[in-house]
Amino acid sequence: FSSIAWASGIAGSRYGGVYRGPSGIERFMAEMSRYWSSLEFLEHRFVFDGDSAVVFNRGTLTARDSGRRLETAVMQLMTVRGDRIAEIRPFYWDTVAVARTLALGSPGPDAPRARRSAGERPDAG
Repeated sequence: FSSIAWASGIAGSRYGGVYRGPSGIERFMAEMSRYWSSLEFLEHRFVFDGDSAVVFNRGTLTARDSGRRLETAVMQLMTVRGDRIAEIRPFYWDTVAVARTLALGSPGPDAPRARRSAGERPDAG
């Protein structure tokens, strides 16, 4: 990483914000690990176009406090300058499910359930 900027945000999340440079990435990872005890990647896909890359990740996260599991997807837009990643912007597939899994609020009765069955696509609701 160069002087990378990592913009992350989930409504109500305690780890949302912009993290700059290697020390910022370390802070981001430390904050993530305060809320998630594990992350298992199930699928990765990469698309490259010039100095941009789109990375699709599907995985299972486990909330540290509750042990609740969430299978979801995150799309990340990465900007590369020279031979280093300059910026990462993650886009979460289902921010309501992330918030619910972390018990960050009350999304309401119509919100998607936080735990999905094995093999179920994130958009299967």
